[in-house]
Amino acid sequence: MPTPDPSRIYYGTDTRANELLLGAALAVAMTYWRKRTLRANAEKLTWIGIASFGGMLAFFFGPNETSAWVFLGGSVLFSILICLIIVAIEVWPGSVFAEFLSWKPIVWIGELSYGIYLWHSPIFVFLNEERTGWNELVLLVVRLTLTVGLATISYYFIEQPIRTQKLQKRLGHTKSIAAWSLALPVTVAVVVLATLGIKPVTDAKSGSQLDTTTGSGDKKIAVVGDSVGYGLAFQFPAGSYPGVSVTGSAKIGCGTAEQWLVVNGVRQSQDNPECRDVFSGWENAVKSSNAKVVVWSMGGWDVYDHYVDGKVLKEQSPEYARYYRSRLEKGLAAFGPKTQVFIPKVACYDQPKFEVEGQDLALDRNDPARAKALNAIIDDFAKAHPDRVHAVDPSSWLCKDGKPIEKIDGKVMREDGVHYTSDGAKKFWAWLMPQLKSHL
Repeated sequence: MPTPDPSRIYYGTDTRANELLLGAALAVAMTYWRKRTLRANAEKLTWIGIASFGGMLAFFFGPNETSAWVFLGGSVLFSILICLIIVAIEVWPGSVFAEFLSWKPIVWIGELSYGIYLWHSPIFVFLNEERTGWNELVLLVVRLTLTVGLATISYYFIEQPIRTQKLQKRLGHTKSIAAWSLALPVTVAVVVLATLGIKPVTDAKSGSQLDTTTGSGDKKIAVVGDSVGYGLAFQFPAGSYPGVSVTGSAKIGCGTAEQWLVVNGVRQSQDNPECRDVFSGWENAVKSSNAKVVVWSMGGWDVYDHYVDGKVLKEQSPEYARYYRSRLEKGLAAFGPKTQVFIPKVACYDQPKFEVEGQDLALDRNDPARAKALNAIIDDFAKAHPDRVHAVDPSSWLCKDGKPIEKIDGKVMREDGVHYTSDGAKKFWAWLMPQLKSHL
């Protein structure tokens, strides 16, 4: 299952090489293309540039950094749009479009752009809602102000003096070399300090144990289960809930059931031994955090048929229901006798194609009949433990007529049809916290 954090794809040189390569290809092409031919079509190319500019703006206000399609060709399309804008300006520098982009405030932002690019990352990571407690608008204004301010200082007092060799003249040869030598370690230190406490998920292998704690206070919540639960704990909006601490514990790629899947009728080549005993990690998380409430995330891996003790158990069969119920009982025992347990039921998955060993896992995962069968097991389990177990249903706001709702108030809820985005996590906790309040 894809993880909640796409940083490996977003920041990887290999996965973002298209931007560098397209820029290089454009530079070569502009050298070899006949300028007379280009200028003869200058008006058409300008209109294409204007349309591309509109497309660029749509990218800024449309998809977010976790939108799956951005990584499935969207970033290439964005790079092509930028190339077309550059062609339009180069071919007809006297056009209204080119003059608009030559407006001094825009040029100034362009001059600062490298500094903005360098500074925004540590500032945006360090100044978050959890650390500051500020609302989104105030946080955005402060982030942008600091980013532009530091980029301005960097441009006029560091970048420009270096470019024009004024820094070397001012400091002398020996001191300028010393300044250059200090630049890298200082930059690294700033980035490391700014990102302390950040635990990305992307490089985690299947079966890896991941733990996180967000927020602080006497009201303790433990979120256990699969990577969906880990993502919810990791993205808990602590600024909105002072005094609440959320601890997340999960083994990536593991569900509540043992992990030997039968997908589309085809048994996977082997089980995942790391997923055989997930309960000990959950027990430790509950005990170490002294949590009064457990949110138990399940479903993503549990809706499949499973190979157990030499037999294939069909997910909608009584045999699987008995097996899965035994796993639920074992998990409940691991949480201790005093915890209140909330289980979000499966809510209309809508994952795109996702192949493992030649089988598309999305087909079974998205099957509403499988979700219904697992939810029935969860409901029966909750009825058997009315004083401790609570089955809650996020489909009340995530789905409509059994179909997923992609956006609420213009914000994407689940980036891959399974895992919550940061906005989706905020919505999830806003829905769940009132139900937990009396138990904290």
